[in-house]
Amino acid sequence: MPSNALHNPGLRIYAIEPNLRAAIPEVIGDCGIVVEENNPSALAKAISDLAADPQRRMDLGKRGQQRFEEHFSCQAYTVQLSDALGISS
Repeated sequence: MPSNALHNPGLRIYAIEPNLRAAIPEVIGDCGIVVEENNPSALAKAISDLAADPQRRMDLGKRGQQRFEEHFSCQAYTVQLSDALGISS
């Protein structure tokens, strides 16, 4: 299952992502739900839980958008790269 972890938060779309032994939990943080890989029951439960809870969907979307802007936007990357290279911005 491909990951859209970096694409959804900027659009205020909550994310449900499989834990593919990569950095997905670190990328998602508290902005989505990480389910175990190859566990359709966990995925179905995550989808069902979010479908039944509009406030949680809204909260995850808002947190995701904020996390995206702070850590993964072009502006954030520019600051991170400038800092890493010792360039004042």
